Amino acid sequence: MSTPKLIKGFKTFITKFPKAELPITLNQVTLSKFSLKNKPLSNELYVEFCSRDVEQMPDEYTEYVALFRLPEYEKGYAVVVWQGGLLEYYYQLLIFDKTGKLLTKNTIGGTKVVDETFEVVVARIMDTWTIEVKETVTNVEPSKLNDDAFKKTKSISLSADGNLSIPDSFLTSWQ
Repeated sequence: MSTPKLIKGFKTFITKFPKAELPITLNQVTLSKFSLKNKPLSNELYVEFCSRDVEQMPDEYTEYVALFRLPEYEKGYAVVVWQGGLLEYYYQLLIFDKTGKLLTKNTIGGTKVVDETFEVVVARIMDTWTIEVKETVTNVEPSKLNDDAFKKTKSISLSADGNLSIPDSFLTSWQ
């Protein structure tokens, strides 16, 4: 059986994502930790591999950082990207097949400022297949929140074929 041919430039792109040691929590501290080692992705590179609309270039206030790759996803690549913009940032889980074709892209965490409140979603990737998600809406600075501040907990699962099982009503206002 022959090895699938990679999309041009994908090998360089995927090397920007080091394999993670799990479990890992995606919160405000996560970006600081990974951005020390990982350089931001250019908007062009992000659009080329991570966007379904290659004609839609992000605005000048949006930036992306390659965080990590899930270690045991054998059917392709599962990576997490941080997307930051004005008054909001998101953690995106992207699933690629072995050639580099984007199969799935979902927001799994982040913070969004709405009026004078923060909508905060913290994701904890337990293993390659399971993500626990906690949500809250608060007027407290997100970096000062403790576990008691989160009232809703949900679970997301990744199947071997790259599909995500996401609960109904999860981040519907963020899509």
